[in-house]
Amino acid sequence: MIDLDHPDTFTWLRGFVDMRSRLDGLEAFYCGDIWAQHRDAANATMIDSDDVRLLDPLPSYAPPARGINDRRSNRPRQHRVITYQLIEPASSELVESIRHHLERVDGWTLELLAVTLDQPNDFPALPVREGESVVVAVMSGDHLPTGPDPLWRPPDGPADFAIVDCDTFRLVPTTRSRLE
Repeated sequence: MIDLDHPDTFTWLRGFVDMRSRLDGLEAFYCGDIWAQHRDAANATMIDSDDVRLLDPLPSYAPPARGINDRRSNRPRQHRVITYQLIEPASSELVESIRHHLERVDGWTLELLAVTLDQPNDFPALPVREGESVVVAVMSGDHLPTGPDPLWRPPDGPADFAIVDCDTFRLVPTTRSRLE
């Protein structure tokens, strides 16, 4: 996904059924002939590739299964990825508070809600951030507000003491993205 506010940044969301399929998929890609052939050229284009998180999507908000040809219009939907940095692992009460709040943001649809997956990284060649707890939401809409938008942060309740920071990113999917 292309970051509208940081043109040198690319956000890549990858989904796997479970950790075993993640390991199999990463080994097949990074240990394969195509990556070996193009690795140096690809790595030369990357300024930073270490902002990787293992996330566990909530069942009600699993990644969308839409295909790349299922577009509703010629204009790509726009997304906000919101990362809530927490002082401790997310409680169900906190996740419910965030979910409830985001479902009420007018003109936006909650597409994905995930929490930090508390499992060790089984593919160390691709480092992941550890020792942090987050809730990540992906919202989609047909418009993007400009500038800081306080609507993304839940106003009251468990979020008051649990959320340390809230980062938002305005993204537009690439043409081959499963998100439209």
